Amino acid sequence: MDIGPAVKVVRDTALRMRARVAPAKSSAGPSGTPAEPRVVALDGLRGLMTIMVVVSHYFAEVPNGLKGLSFGWVAVTMFFVLSGYLVGRLILEKMDRANFVAVFYVRRVCRTLPVYFICVALVFLLITIFAGRPWAHADNLFPLWSYLTFFQNFYMVANDSIGAHWLAPTWTLTVEEHFYLLAPAVFFVVPRRLLIPVFAGALVAALGYRYAVFEAGLMPRMAGLCLLPGVADGLLCGLIAGILIKTDGIDWKRYDLLLRVGPLVALLAAIGLKKLDGDTGASFDVYSNLIISIGCAMYILAIVRGSREGKRLEHPFYCFFGNNSYSIYPF
Repeated sequence: MDIGPAVKVVRDTALRMRARVAPAKSSAGPSGTPAEPRVVALDGLRGLMTIMVVVSHYFAEVPNGLKGLSFGWVAVTMFFVLSGYLVGRLILEKMDRANFVAVFYVRRVCRTLPVYFICVALVFLLITIFAGRPWAHADNLFPLWSYLTFFQNFYMVANDSIGAHWLAPTWTLTVEEHFYLLAPAVFFVVPRRLLIPVFAGALVAALGYRYAVFEAGLMPRMAGLCLLPGVADGLLCGLIAGILIKTDGIDWKRYDLLLRVGPLVALLAAIGLKKLDGDTGASFDVYSNLIISIGCAMYILAIVRGSREGKRLEHPFYCFFGNNSYSIYPF
């Protein structure tokens, strides 16, 4: 009896079943752009920045605080750059998929909004219960709907105030949400070869915007501190870094040392600019965000390239805070 055909059927069936359950070694969209493997060190970086923000808020940005711990602004800038990098890389990898837009926004909503809404609701509840207590710092409380619709930043500008003290950090989440609304559209409208020139032009525009705010005084100071055009440098530098890392033909080995040294140079340059400014701080307000954003983008690229600094950030301690940063930061 010839059992060859039966054996062939069984073998082919087994191979098909194995192909279904075997994990894919790499994923790629229809455009052929391969998806990058997850970089654990970036989770650790996010965790370190979360710790820096919490320390800065609770031990430096308080009466009689330790001013040497006022590094939260650097961490916030790094958050923006990292967000721009991850979003830019994600869009390039998956924008050709039919359900990309729906998946992109559903993931953003599920990842950030539930915790944010719970935080806002709890703070408003506490302010209502403890109305009038000095520590509540809620003398200039914006409407609840402004926080729920990510409109509070415009209230901050109109009132030249951060509003309720315990909800002040939400301005960064609002900037992120506004960025999420705009970023995918730009990638769909602008040809890939023009993305970096367009984003570089937007960096110049952000610089001009801050000059109009801080040097020329054409807009309230708060407009340069908490609206997207005034802090777009980090997001734009992150987008450019994400595009560069997905661009073929770059000999990254030539730039590895520059990527590692550049962030330190940028930090020292910003500190030097602050010293030169003295009490006015106008030049620092205009240029420091761009300088630090470039340094942060270089640091992220160095980590992605496997630098020793990145290896240290893979520690579970940092990764824990990084993986839970969206919950820790608002609370």
